[in-house]
Amino acid sequence: MKLSPHAFHRFWDLHAWAGVITGLVLYVMFLAGGFTLFHEQLEQWEEPLAQRARPATRTLDDDVAQITTALGTLPDALWLSPAEEHGEAGLFWLAGAEWKSAHLDSRTGTLVEQRERLAHFTYGLHYLWHDVTGRALYLLAGFLSLVWLLVLVTGLLIHLKDVVRQFHQFRPEKRGRLFFADLHKVLGTMGLPFQLMYALSGAFFVLAPLVNQAFTGPVFNGDEAKAERMLEGRPGFEVTEPGAVATVLPLQELAARVAKELPHVNAYRIVHHGRDNGRFEAWGRGGGVPRGEVMLQLSEVTGEVLIRSDVGTTSTVRRWITGLHFGTFGGPAVRGLFLALTLAACFTILTGNWIWVARRRQSRVLARLTVGVGAGAWVAFGALLFASRALPFSLPSRGHVEDALFFVTLAACMTWAAFAKDVAALWWKQLALAAAFWVLVPLLASVHSSAGLFGEGPRLPIVLGVDVAVLTIGLGLGSIAWLLAPRVVSAPAAEPEAADA
Repeated sequence: MKLSPHAFHRFWDLHAWAGVITGLVLYVMFLAGGFTLFHEQLEQWEEPLAQRARPATRTLDDDVAQITTALGTLPDALWLSPAEEHGEAGLFWLAGAEWKSAHLDSRTGTLVEQRERLAHFTYGLHYLWHDVTGRALYLLAGFLSLVWLLVLVTGLLIHLKDVVRQFHQFRPEKRGRLFFADLHKVLGTMGLPFQLMYALSGAFFVLAPLVNQAFTGPVFNGDEAKAERMLEGRPGFEVTEPGAVATVLPLQELAARVAKELPHVNAYRIVHHGRDNGRFEAWGRGGGVPRGEVMLQLSEVTGEVLIRSDVGTTSTVRRWITGLHFGTFGGPAVRGLFLALTLAACFTILTGNWIWVARRRQSRVLARLTVGVGAGAWVAFGALLFASRALPFSLPSRGHVEDALFFVTLAACMTWAAFAKDVAALWWKQLALAAAFWVLVPLLASVHSSAGLFGEGPRLPIVLGVDVAVLTIGLGLGSIAWLLAPRVVSAPAAEPEAADA
């Protein structure tokens, strides 16, 4: 297929302008998405109470008894993350109009409110969601996914006639714009299925509820809750008022029944505990590929399974979309591959900007923004990790301090780029600064935890794995900075127009 000259230039303009305008925001979202792939691992790595060895004789009933004592009364609905061989129970409940989260310190019987937000923050940043901005930027993230889809489709149409050659054509001996054009096309072509999947699934998660509202009236008689349950494939159940006090089965026995049908549980939800309408819910991943979210609801009185939520076409479709987006259809190797493809997508964005700068010699603002965000994001994430391990847990509003530090660091790097005399030299300077942060993190982690790379206690595979990954990335950033420092590449030299054709 060969486009007419008019169509070619029209698609080229759409591809280039859309990519330049939205690319750097998407770049930060992609990097945050790399953290999100390992969200559960980061949650255990960041909180020492989640790493503590758990006595084999301790039961779920023991946890709930201590939580009841600590709170004075058990909430009508309590979310509880299961504590397995390692880790204290985590809990989440509604106190008045405010949601609260904490970990149980079973040794003292006290609740330690959430003090670490690194995993939570990076997860939200991937969707541009923050407590301050709320839903506004979250909706923007959905529309940015559609823009990225436009960039991918127009890029494919532009290069469709040469897609086979450009899949592998890379000439490192070339310099300037031709070098970056080759790299941009190879990375873009090889990562096209992955990036298309993320653009479509990301838009689905954010924008599907908006589309669903159009059907709320005519299809669901204005029942928004019912429409939302149908979209998400959730069952319809209501939390009623507490019933009469009743004799109920031990929670540990109910958890054992759940384990026979649901091998991996992410969270329990206990509703009206100790009442005749008490419910014990377990949320986790079921079988199949990819593994989707399953909810089992049991009666506390009889142990009977009242609801199982993994049925229905809508649930199956969402299971596939969710499984592909979060890589839940495989283990660490699959998520590692997704991380590599995520970094390739980031580099595709940067090379696109470099091509633009080379074609338009007056694009000084974009050149400075590209280095300020391109290298500065690594500095900001490094500072976030560094603060996560360096700040004392006793610091008030510790998690919010980390959030602010990320944005302040990123803004500082962008300001540095805006006023620097030698913009090209900033690449190795900022990457070197980022490397220093990342490399020091595993060493600082030993201050709060003995289960990591430099800890003195028994190693935990997840904690050790995160330490090794952070150290490896830090050494990689340092190596890139070292390679760039002796002879920093200046702005790409102009090449014939045919180089981009």
